[in-house]
Amino acid sequence: MNLLHDPWLPVRRASGAQAWIAPWQITDGFHGAADPIVALNAPRPDFNGSLAQFLVGLLQTVLPPRDEVAWQDAWFDPPSPEDLREKLSPHADAFELDGDGPRFMQAYELANTDEKLIENPIGQLLIDQPNSEYIRRNTDHFVKRDGVVGLCRACAAAALFTLQTNAPEGGRGNLTSMRGGGPLTTLVLGETLWGTVWANVLSAYRFLDEAPAMPDDRSRVFPWLAPTRSGKQGAVTPQDVHPAQAFWNLPRRIRLDFANPEQGVCDVCSRAGHPLVRRWFGRPYGVKYDGWVHPLSPHVRDSPSAAPRPVKGRSGAMSYRHWIGLVVNDREAKRESAAVVHHFRAQRLTELREEERFDLRLWGFGLDMAQMKARGWSEGQMPLIAVAPEYRESFETLSGDMVQAAHRVAGNLRRAVEKALYWSRKVDSKGKTVWERPRGLSTNKTQLFESLQESFWQNTEPVFFEHVQRARDTLGGDEAAAVAVRASWHDALCDEALRLFDLWVQSGGQEHADLKAVVQARRELRNFNRAKGIAQELLGLPQRDKEDQADSDVA
Repeated sequence: MNLLHDPWLPVRRASGAQAWIAPWQITDGFHGAADPIVALNAPRPDFNGSLAQFLVGLLQTVLPPRDEVAWQDAWFDPPSPEDLREKLSPHADAFELDGDGPRFMQAYELANTDEKLIENPIGQLLIDQPNSEYIRRNTDHFVKRDGVVGLCRACAAAALFTLQTNAPEGGRGNLTSMRGGGPLTTLVLGETLWGTVWANVLSAYRFLDEAPAMPDDRSRVFPWLAPTRSGKQGAVTPQDVHPAQAFWNLPRRIRLDFANPEQGVCDVCSRAGHPLVRRWFGRPYGVKYDGWVHPLSPHVRDSPSAAPRPVKGRSGAMSYRHWIGLVVNDREAKRESAAVVHHFRAQRLTELREEERFDLRLWGFGLDMAQMKARGWSEGQMPLIAVAPEYRESFETLSGDMVQAAHRVAGNLRRAVEKALYWSRKVDSKGKTVWERPRGLSTNKTQLFESLQESFWQNTEPVFFEHVQRARDTLGGDEAAAVAVRASWHDALCDEALRLFDLWVQSGGQEHADLKAVVQARRELRNFNRAKGIAQELLGLPQRDKEDQADSDVA
């Protein structure tokens, strides 16, 4: 099976029809108002995310546009499938999934070796399946062993790439991916599969800098074309290999077993009549990476001068609370959006905005990992808003302040509900309320408050994007209109906080609560949310009357 020539990518067309295609067919049906391919359609969400990265990496490696003019030409007029096939074919030998020679994403030296290889069931290619340690301890309570015992070759290839791209901690010698275990990936999402892939391909001028488009020694790009450089030999840095190895990192030494294939039903995609892969062999110590800034991941810095670290997947729905760091950079330069997202917003989005048929969004996804255990999958989308270059910095500051205001109100809401239901309230000799927090809240109660905040973010998300677009339209214009938008956003936050407070306190057992404590907590919530720190310092609103002010905005 060759991953450039053979149809192994599951996709969905605009008509809803489903198909399996080869990578060179992603522009099939694009011309002539036919039936273009609009999205990947894998049986698992992590496969969809990984296959999107596979396609971005493939075009970034083999067909990077010369400059922004060439990129825009291909955006509006994509190459035909035949053209893509011709340009990808010279690299087909690096994408053989099986055979006696080099194999895609598999350790070269494990083909013929006297080393004792470790045998693993095929299910352990999937990150969410229990590994050998959990099985040995008999702790696979929720995801049972032997749920996946056979994969078709298409799903085996997707699982292999997903593991190498997201490799978590796996015990001694089982190294993490270039971005660590469970990295968060953010991509610009187009209306077609071609649009999604091409939107995240940087020009050769920007991506490669002074590196050649394809070196003579292709193992500097595709490390499986040569014996693996073991992590025991030291880390591989961006100076050691080609920049495109960012998409093809090889932290695990794996060799799929294709011997004695049996036809059957794939345990992931449920297709019948395909040869199944049931096991793989491995050895510890694949490639160790250090010092890389991956173009598809946002990064954080502990300080403006510190080295950037990739953001990891997280629990909970992805929403506008993650706007800072995913879409815009923060003002302290500690949180930075992915290079492809930043470049698209800074260089491409304003020009494409004139084409109203394009609805461009940010697509973020990643596994929430706790060392070797996958706790969940996080995925979400949010719109990308075009801003004229001269107002971009002002817009990023303003939208960031709007998100920070929401964070403070959400925190105040949580603290107010805690006070109303669980804190002790006393009145000192001067008639001032003194709150005493319990030493610890149970896990169930902590999860309850996390659900409360999640409700706040979900309920205010449509309002945020409405207001942030209105705020964008006021930049450089009437200051009174700009103040009105910020004041409207502030009112929306405060109103939703009070609404949720009333709802959750009533459903949380108000009949057993101190009603005076409830009234006082609600009053403080209102005052804290209307205080100077949020209204004036963050949102730049005029000072309100004294009776509407609070002494502090920290609940």
